[in-house]
Amino acid sequence: MSTAIKKQTLRQQMRSARRALSPHQQRQNARLLCRTVTSQLWFQQAKSIALYLPNDGEIDPSLLIQYCWASGKKVYLPKLHPTAKHRLIFVAYTAKSKMRLNCYRIPEPVIQGLKPRPAWALSLVMFPLVAFDQNGGRLGMGGLL
Repeated sequence: MSTAIKKQTLRQQMRSARRALSPHQQRQNARLLCRTVTSQLWFQQAKSIALYLPNDGEIDPSLLIQYCWASGKKVYLPKLHPTAKHRLIFVAYTAKSKMRLNCYRIPEPVIQGLKPRPAWALSLVMFPLVAFDQNGGRLGMGGLL
């Protein structure tokens, strides 16, 4: 079996397991994420943080987003790059941000005012994953960053 097929099989299995979590388990995991991340020095020192909106059973970072806003941190969400295929840019996100579904039916902020930023221009980028390998390498949904 090729590496690509193994990855795709693992991706499907892990996504199914993630979607099978009960709403109670999902809420518990979201609270644990917020509690764990906000206690870290690297997070406390970050000023501009890229997060995401949950999709396909991903852990919900909404509590973390609320914490960032309350702490004066700037939150950014990923948006598909308008011209570079398989690339992302990051757009400032507030409670008043206008949102639009992208081609994958995932909500993205509409670009307004401030220019989008590349990942390297942010203090911290946090992304969900499907699984990770023994070395901590991320297995995502299959796209490129």
